[in-house]
Amino acid sequence: MHFMRRWILVPALTSAICFAMLLSSPGIACAQQDNFTRIVPTDAYLTAFRPFNAGDYSTALRAFREAAKTGVRSSEGLWVDSICYFTMLGECYYQTGDLQHALENYNFALQLFYSHRNWLIRVNFPDSVASSNPSSRAQITWGASLRTPAYANIPDRMVSLQGQFNNENVLATGGVIRPPHYFPLRVPEVVRCTAVAMSRRREIMGPTCKYDPLTGQLVEALAGRPGPPNHWSASWISLQLGLAYAAAGRTPEAAAELNKAVLIADRFDHPLTAFALLELGKLNYEAEKYDAALSYLLEATYSAAVFDRYEVMEEAFSYAALAHQAVNKAVPFAPLKNATEWARTKGSASLHATLCLLAADNLTAVGQTQTAAEYLEQSDVSLRRSEMAAGKIGARRQYLQALVHYQKGAQPAGNSAFTAAVANQRDHSLTLFQLQLADTLYRNGAVSPRVAGLLFAELLRDPDAKDWILNPLECFAILMTPTPLPLEHWLELAVARKDHDLAFEITERIRRRRFFGSLPLGGRLVSLRWILEAPDAMLTQTARLQRNDLLVRYPAYAALKTQAAAVAAKLAALPATPADEATQLEQAGLLNQSLSIAAGQEALLRDLALRREPSDYAFPRLRELAEIRSTMGPRQAALGFFHGSRYVYAWWVTSDAFHHWQIPSPPAVTASLTALLKQFGHYDKNQAVDLELLQDEDWKQQSAVLLSTLLGNDPAIDWDAIDELVIIPDGVLWYAPFEALHAKHDGRLLPLYRLVKVRCAPLLSLAVPDGRGVKPHPRTGVVAGRMFSREKSDLPEEGLAGLQAVADDVGRVPDRLPTTSAVYSSLFDRLVVYSEIEDLPAGPYAWSVMQVDQGKAGSQLADWLQLPWQGPEQLILPGMHTAASAALRHGGTGDEIFLAACGLMATGARTILLSQWRVGGATTNDMTREFVQGLGYLKASDSWQRAIELAQNQPLIPDQEPRLNAPGFTTPINAEHPFFWSGYLLIDTGADPRTREK
Repeated sequence: MHFMRRWILVPALTSAICFAMLLSSPGIACAQQDNFTRIVPTDAYLTAFRPFNAGDYSTALRAFREAAKTGVRSSEGLWVDSICYFTMLGECYYQTGDLQHALENYNFALQLFYSHRNWLIRVNFPDSVASSNPSSRAQITWGASLRTPAYANIPDRMVSLQGQFNNENVLATGGVIRPPHYFPLRVPEVVRCTAVAMSRRREIMGPTCKYDPLTGQLVEALAGRPGPPNHWSASWISLQLGLAYAAAGRTPEAAAELNKAVLIADRFDHPLTAFALLELGKLNYEAEKYDAALSYLLEATYSAAVFDRYEVMEEAFSYAALAHQAVNKAVPFAPLKNATEWARTKGSASLHATLCLLAADNLTAVGQTQTAAEYLEQSDVSLRRSEMAAGKIGARRQYLQALVHYQKGAQPAGNSAFTAAVANQRDHSLTLFQLQLADTLYRNGAVSPRVAGLLFAELLRDPDAKDWILNPLECFAILMTPTPLPLEHWLELAVARKDHDLAFEITERIRRRRFFGSLPLGGRLVSLRWILEAPDAMLTQTARLQRNDLLVRYPAYAALKTQAAAVAAKLAALPATPADEATQLEQAGLLNQSLSIAAGQEALLRDLALRREPSDYAFPRLRELAEIRSTMGPRQAALGFFHGSRYVYAWWVTSDAFHHWQIPSPPAVTASLTALLKQFGHYDKNQAVDLELLQDEDWKQQSAVLLSTLLGNDPAIDWDAIDELVIIPDGVLWYAPFEALHAKHDGRLLPLYRLVKVRCAPLLSLAVPDGRGVKPHPRTGVVAGRMFSREKSDLPEEGLAGLQAVADDVGRVPDRLPTTSAVYSSLFDRLVVYSEIEDLPAGPYAWSVMQVDQGKAGSQLADWLQLPWQGPEQLILPGMHTAASAALRHGGTGDEIFLAACGLMATGARTILLSQWRVGGATTNDMTREFVQGLGYLKASDSWQRAIELAQNQPLIPDQEPRLNAPGFTTPINAEHPFFWSGYLLIDTGADPRTREK
């Protein structure tokens, strides 16, 4: 019978005599006696730990739920014993990665604690603490404590006085009589579960925790030290207060209280000593005080073993292994071997599996791959018999299996395991969950704009060195999971607060994240290739230092790098397209050596990428707005766009000004662009354009409407003050023919190319020179294929001949390559591909750049991203198709162009000319020739403007223009219509050919 059910409703007029009679009644005495035979939490609660420790979380969840039904209830609700039930339900959810339900249960537990915050005052504690017999304690095999503590003998159950002492007032005013009486309670377990709930809640909520009202309530309640005064139980109050301070971000105060919690009565270790030491270790780890952290954490493992707190051991060893690796990367963490064997017989599958995985992780870091694989097999013994494989431990197991596969050279198996690990981790990611919490707080107005900005800045930043050391799998999950809405909300916030620099930075971050999320290993491989292989001038000082460190600690990679450089030097000494057979054979041999060396480097890179190695995201480099503006000339401007869900955000940047505006209807922008493309004759990528359409000028007004919309309907731009406009498209604007858009100037409508030189970039950070000089005599390779089956057969040869007439060292790419095009392309500084490049349905990197080896291994852009690092610096691809070819009739987001552009620039390209729609014919040959000729002495945007102007003055010859439908053609017409010259995107860094390579 629940003691609370004995409360009696008494009318306000009942006398105090009746109350005295109730207190002395035999029924009450019997009930009090019965209470001592029932203890809470019940034995059923303790029984639920068996499946929990075995990793059978579903069974444990059901058992804890059943136990919760026996919780003490009253008219005021649940009592403190339910803190334990809710906490352990939270633990079951936490272990399976259900962070939402875990947090809900931890919050329930702590709200219940807050309601009963003075409960310890009513506990009938022993007057003093006795020492327990140390001979009965665990035999620790992995080290020895430096603390030499005594161990407290604290009873696991005590009685708590419940009820009211002022029932006379109840008799006078009416209400419920609650006679005071003692009730048996597992006091240490309630204190432990309260501490667990506080610690887990801080972990799950992350930076949002200190802004949650419950956090402040807990600090306020515990700061009053709600326990018996001058009593040994004050250590438990200090533990909880320290955790509350940590959740509130008050770290020094947290550390001070946690230190008070280590000992009871200044001499005894107690059941929660290990927990206090663990939390001190975590605080020191977060502060990057790794030696101190390691000391606290090892001590936590010893005390946890003494008191059979396996879950504390598990977490303490996890952090200890990380702290060790942070300062002793080349040395195995010795305690793991004996601890793993010790845990094998202790009945905690989770502890044993975790220690096996920690040992495997540590051994992969020091190159002991086979032993690491054996530990993974040992972990399977525990994982196979439980549900842990589907939880966070399982994700870690898959990740380590991928790392072992990579170290053994089994790349396909490694790729499969890595993909599974990241998919699993997404469901358990603390950072992604915290980002949802922060976004919800922002959308609900639960925090101020300033606080929301701080939360977004913390949770949407790139992983830093500490993150990679702590949890590389979490870093991959963050980088490979799209989070567009929180990023856009952060942008909205920055715009609303008129923080222009931050708003710009956020748009750059959004683009980078989009690129990272499209790549294998979240862009980590690309960044490592840049750090290890890119020229020094293209890297930050931090990245150069990281390169030096990595090459010293990974001598196998350094040796391959040296070999690759020697082969590259020999290839550079040969003609790019040799005519004689002997040189061709020599070149083929060297190219295949380069391929073999690159394969070895790539295998090592995958191993390196999964290790706990910090590295910058070297590409695309994120530059601050002030840095970019400092590189801009007085007559340069940048026009950038971000295509959001509610607005198209636009900004205008010069060396001394920044303006921004919002275009309120993204669908209207798409509709306007679609209408313009249709007026250009775009209905199908192969459809010929009628001559009559080319003589129609209605498109000019439509183009002016589109440009005016994009410029925020602001006529105040002084085009005479600008020479060059750098455009950062986004969304469908990647399909826009910018040079053909008309602007008002001196009362006339003029195409943009007549007012300014135009170039584009996927990020403004990529629109500035990258530090490399321009080669005075670039090697040019030409793929002389066909862009249309119906074009004249001699047009490709004419294109090649035209290039050879205006540039030195121009050679034809053979139809049969001696190696993959990914390696062969490294022979050239410039590559021109006169060949149709099909749509990109399989992804932005699943297309053949050079086309001659399409469908073969090593032909796709995904292969070009791999080593050897540098491909052609200049790429001219006039045969590409995009959604613009059919006026977006089949959809189109622009992402395929954005990602292809980023991918090509990641291979080392800095000038890319690609077509939005394929024109082909003599016009394409002429424009390409003039563009290449100008690159020898002009910036790319100057050269392209010159090529457009020259093309418009050239007469069209119908039988040399496969997209022109002109039967009975009699009247000469020039290529003035933008169909012929505006369907190209010039993507360029702005390098000046006068800045020669040293």
